Amino acid sequence: MEVAARLALEKGIDGINISSIAKACDLSRPTIYRYFKTKEDILWAIFFQQAHQMQQKIAHDFSSDDDLFTRTIKVAQGMIDYQLQNDHFIIYNDIFLFLYVKASEDIHYDWDKIATNIYHFKPGHTIKNLYGDLIDIEQDESLKYALVSFIYAISYLMQAILRQDEALQVKYKITAKEILNKQVFWLLEGIKKQLEDLGYPTSVKQFQLQL
Repeated sequence: MEVAARLALEKGIDGINISSIAKACDLSRPTIYRYFKTKEDILWAIFFQQAHQMQQKIAHDFSSDDDLFTRTIKVAQGMIDYQLQNDHFIIYNDIFLFLYVKASEDIHYDWDKIATNIYHFKPGHTIKNLYGDLIDIEQDESLKYALVSFIYAISYLMQAILRQDEALQVKYKITAKEILNKQVFWLLEGIKKQLEDLGYPTSVKQFQLQL
């Protein structure tokens, strides 16, 4: 899986196949076929692994004492940490975006029937996995809207900004991390006000991200 991920980044999905993966691993094709039926099976397995690892990383610092805003700060920090520590994640996520979106659009798509989905990953469960111990997201439509918007905003913001690090330094003498810090700070300020307007306590008055 590690070799397939590296080859996909170097050559693109269309540039690799079971034979090239087997050769790079010093394995025979029949050996790989014992575990994966197609190249796509390998790539999906990596996708599920990455999604699972990121959520595990984010949840590492969660506490039962967290209020919603404290938890949201930790979610933001965890998402940033994971992507900065896995510099291939953004590129690899791009590779899967189209397949993932198309599969997510099919309400009848059965993710549990994918043999490589050993982590039982399902679209739409991110908010439940990250906040489910604090609140029942389905009981408050406004809160669900706010949290889903926040997760999508920070995710796409990171992908857009981190890709432009070199260009930003050339044009403005500023790093992507510096811009990311400022923009995520604005996002957190916005979600803090929304939570307060919805009646949820926000015990943290001042916060600082670590980049």
